[in-house]
Amino acid sequence: MIEAGWAGEKIRHEAATLRVYTTIRRLRSFLGDALVTRDDGYLFDPEVAVRVE
Repeated sequence: MIEAGWAGEKIRHEAATLRVYTTIRRLRSFLGDALVTRDDGYLFDPEVAVRVE
């Protein structure tokens, strides 16, 4: 996730982990139930319509 979101940035492992968790928390606050947690990671709930403007 770090490489996808912050490509090429050099960051310590602990800081990178905190950054990912913080970003996921923010996404949950914006998206609510549209962000689903699974054993293999996160995804948008396929039952929820998402519109990008």
